[in-house]
Amino acid sequence: MLRRLLGAGVVLFLVASVAPAQDRPTRPRQGNVAFGKVMALDVEGGTLTVLARKARNEEPKAMKFKVTKETKFVTGGRPGSEGTPVEADKVAETFKKDSTVAVRYEGKGDDLTAKTVRVVTRRPNRESRP
Repeated sequence: MLRRLLGAGVVLFLVASVAPAQDRPTRPRQGNVAFGKVMALDVEGGTLTVLARKARNEEPKAMKFKVTKETKFVTGGRPGSEGTPVEADKVAETFKKDSTVAVRYEGKGDDLTAKTVRVVTRRPNRESRP
């Protein structure tokens, strides 16, 4: 009797601990993202060229994005947060050649429009922390 009661308690505990994990909302995918280094930025001409890849297992290739008035240039932030917008007169200085960026874009093929361009900084090494 005690063994059955204990077994039922364990099963109840396991079911109760798994149920809240299923209620967690998932973040909707917000489009395409490319990671790479800035090759050229022409704000006046409305183009951004990045040596980028869409996935870790791909070879980097030159991707040319249209830059519009709606394109946001930001620094900092983490996934899911906005970051700090860059002032219009500081865009060329902040996103200079060889800066590592993440570009969230729309479109397919050669018709790509940048929605958000974010400077990516490397995380500090866990081993180097005191």
